[in-house]
Amino acid sequence: MHRTALLAAVLLLAPAARADDLERARSLATEAQTAYDLGHYETALKSFEELYKIKPVAGVLFNVAQCHRKLGQLKEAANLYRSFLVHADPESREAAKAQELLAQVEETIRQQEAVAKAAPQGTAPLPTAPRPEPATWPQRPAPAPAPAAALPAPPPPAPPPPPSHKTAYVLGGTAVAALATGIAFGLSAKNAASTLTSGIHDNATVTDLTHTHEKNAHIADLFFAGAGVLTLATVIAW
Repeated sequence: MHRTALLAAVLLLAPAARADDLERARSLATEAQTAYDLGHYETALKSFEELYKIKPVAGVLFNVAQCHRKLGQLKEAANLYRSFLVHADPESREAAKAQELLAQVEETIRQQEAVAKAAPQGTAPLPTAPRPEPATWPQRPAPAPAPAAALPAPPPPAPPPPPSHKTAYVLGGTAVAALATGIAFGLSAKNAASTLTSGIHDNATVTDLTHTHEKNAHIADLFFAGAGVLTLATVIAW
């Protein structure tokens, strides 16, 4: 998920909101981010939508769109990306990311619609072959078949060689290493996000923590994906 939009939205609440609204917004932002990181996208979506009711800023719209995209609700996600781009700074990194995701979502929608149009609507029944008319005259009985020649029994198949699990061990060990690395980067990203949301920081600190959070979260996602692929390859190789 693109964290900059969420964090900017929470910080923008500080100057104008009441203390209780600000505290509620920060709580909702933390709940939504945690649920999103855990893959609980429906829970994250509800928290982001409630946060948007307290302070309708563009950054929250981006996060709501991300939840819809993860849930496969592509048309809703596309509409929210467009709404975000109307209010966002067109030169910002968030706007460029939203443009990229919107293009991906629109392309997926076009592909799905093309597949739906190409699906067959039904098939005509195959013609039934006419049944032969019964013979109207006596027929000669068919000659008895000749006895089949006895064939020698085939030799028993050779037992298969015992499987070698060397490749599976190598893949499994690599998967464990990738998972451990992903967990380490994920914890680092979460610590950066917690530090950023724990209080109000100057712009340089916000930028540094945001960059660290995004970079480590992206690296963690890559290692988690690699661990999943390696685990599947280990099962197949075994």
